[in-house]
Amino acid sequence: MKQINIEIDTQALKKLFEKFDEDNNGTIDFDEFTEMIKHINYKEELDELFETYSVRNPDSDQNPDNNKVLTIPECIRFIQEV
Repeated sequence: MKQINIEIDTQALKKLFEKFDEDNNGTIDFDEFTEMIKHINYKEELDELFETYSVRNPDSDQNPDNNKVLTIPECIRFIQEV
């Protein structure tokens, strides 16, 4: 997957293919493919960056699993600084 700058061995790719082939028909549609690529291309640094630039979610009292968010100002700051 050199064109999209992803390094993964064939065995790992086969396992991921099976994981994202949600209907187990031996094929993946575009949505499944997109989710697989997102999974492969995930970087742990994104967690740290999100933590650095995010703010407390005002709705987090109702949804404790979603306690940090990016607002437009934080997103702009992220783009300018990173």
